[in-house]
Amino acid sequence: LLADALRVNTALKKLNLNYNKITEEGAGLLADALRVNTALKKLNLNYNKITEEGAGLLADALRGNTALKVLWLENTNISKARRREIDDLLLPKAREQRAAAAAAAEERRRKAEAAPPPTTSATASASSAAPAATASERTHSLVGLVSTALSEAVRVREGGAAAAR
Repeated sequence: LLADALRVNTALKKLNLNYNKITEEGAGLLADALRVNTALKKLNLNYNKITEEGAGLLADALRGNTALKVLWLENTNISKARRREIDDLLLPKAREQRAAAAAAAEERRRKAEAAPPPTTSATASASSAAPAATASERTHSLVGLVSTALSEAVRVREGGAAAAR
């Protein structure tokens, strides 16, 4: 029943099936569903009774599945070699997902820097007199302030320690 639902799933992104006593047969049914599922990103099968053969069925399904990025298989009856095989199948997908997320974040950053800062009557005159600081300049300024404060704290502490001697 669950495997049938996963075949037509378009909304569920993460599924936790740990501690469900899933065996080779259940892994085979899940593998059949994963072959056609295009939505599920993360699947937790930890603490199940999946065998080496069941893991092989899952690995075969992953070769054609472009959606699943993470598959947890801790505390199962699967060898390290089979786990490495599955990890190797998922790793390029995870790298692809991280690269897409990084590109999206960079695009948001560029748009934020390109957008004019909001102005109010109090800041309108100030912004016409001096250009607005970029995020990088604000970060650099903040780092400078923190560095100065830390240096001052160390100097005061060392002075106090010297006076105590």
